[in-house]
Amino acid sequence: MTKSKAIHVLGLSLIASIITLPAFAADAVSQEPQAPVASDPVIDTSQWGGFYAGIYGGYSWFDANVSTLGAAEDEDFKFGGYTGYNFEFDNQVVQVLN
Repeated sequence: MTKSKAIHVLGLSLIASIITLPAFAADAVSQEPQAPVASDPVIDTSQWGGFYAGIYGGYSWFDANVSTLGAAEDEDFKFGGYTGYNFEFDNQVVQVLN
C-alpha cells in the first residue's frame, strides 16, 4: 500500500469514527424513575402440626423357592390405613406420633 492510500484510508476511518460516535451516546433522561417501594415481608403461615389420616392399597406377589426353607407363595391384594398426629414446637421441630 502506498503512502497516499494509507493516508486516505486513515482519513476515511477517522471520518467514519466521528460520524458514528453519536450513536454511542446515552439517551437523555427527562424524568428520574421513582424508587421502588418495599413490600411487606412474607410470613410463612404453613404449619406441620395436626392430625392426618390416609389409606393405601396395592397388589403383592411373592414366590420364593429356596431348598433349605421350602417353597412359599403369597399373592393377594393389600390395603390398609394410617393415622397420626404431628406436634410442631416453637423451635421448628416436628414430633410425629403414629
